[in-house]
Amino acid sequence: MGSMYKHFEAKDIKSARTRLNEAIPLTGSLTNGSVYGTDNIKTYAHGIFVSCYDYPYLSSSANQICDLSVGVGVNGDSYLSSSAWAAKKRNIYNMFSQVLVGHDADGDILRFDQDGDLVNAGTKYDDVFIIPFSRLLYKDEIKKGSFSLTLGIEEDYDGLGGGEGEGTAGMCDETITIEDEDAENDYRVNSPAGEYGILRVTDDTTAAPNDTETDADYDPRCGLIFYQAGIVVLSHDIFNAFDSVSNIHGKISSSGADCEMDSSGQTVTQLLRNGSIEDACDALRHRICRIDFNNTTELHSTIYTLRVDGFNHSSNPTYLSGSQIRTKRSRYDQDTVYFTGGELVAADGAVLAKFSVSEPIKHQASTDSKVIRVRLDY
Repeated sequence: MGSMYKHFEAKDIKSARTRLNEAIPLTGSLTNGSVYGTDNIKTYAHGIFVSCYDYPYLSSSANQICDLSVGVGVNGDSYLSSSAWAAKKRNIYNMFSQVLVGHDADGDILRFDQDGDLVNAGTKYDDVFIIPFSRLLYKDEIKKGSFSLTLGIEEDYDGLGGGEGEGTAGMCDETITIEDEDAENDYRVNSPAGEYGILRVTDDTTAAPNDTETDADYDPRCGLIFYQAGIVVLSHDIFNAFDSVSNIHGKISSSGADCEMDSSGQTVTQLLRNGSIEDACDALRHRICRIDFNNTTELHSTIYTLRVDGFNHSSNPTYLSGSQIRTKRSRYDQDTVYFTGGELVAADGAVLAKFSVSEPIKHQASTDSKVIRVRLDY
């Protein structure tokens, strides 16, 4: 092969960024136990979260989908029980909030905020369900405006219109759909973990509330989604049911009754205050009908433009037969070489990359130079 070197000029080197998206549909059957029971739900001795897999987790082909956990903020101290779960729920809330929301000027951990105004007064989320998705699914980030979560909100334990553990996405009789609607145009950047959006209830299959546009109790905001971290934070208020007139949305109503969140009939509020984290996570996963989002893989590329001129000879041993050039039939023929690839070499001689063309490129000294574009993705 030849050993000729050429230097790239600044105009020959360009940078580019490409985002690739993939649709991720997750049916509720993977979480609510209608297919594998609890074989794909992994629990741990520490009890601070559970993990969901797409196959029984003991299988070598199983892939982790997400974790489920709950957290209670500092304003929940007054009603938390004195059990060991109280400290764990506070620790989980503090761990996620300091990573996703950060600290104030005094060094105190900020709380999850309904509208993203972290440092000022406003509605805060102190009782939350936390869903960190597997990096295998969301890749570099969740695409803004693509997230959708459908939850069953019937008063029965599984919340899906069927018996315990029998619920499927097709059996969700009364549901709410939670989305990061219009997040591609309306998202927040004041998080240490990157960009995040506001989750809202965008659809429900229950009886429509009266005069929802002016009802002070109606507020569709119900959580946050952190795109680069791949984490969803849901307020527990989404499970606080109103009566048939006011419906179920956002705010707690004294005239309504909480959904039953476990088989013993405990409500969501009772579970968050007194129950174990594992029981609360099981109650949530029994109500998941479907999750959809698009992941994002970000490719950074450097494109080198190489002009194939001056490569008029080859040091490949097969280029010569005796003292004759194989590509020349007579002394009047032009020197001909076939370009097959090359190397990108640093100034100190270190080889950075090797490349090859799909088929040899014929090159003669008298012809115009040919252009090859070498693209490095990383």
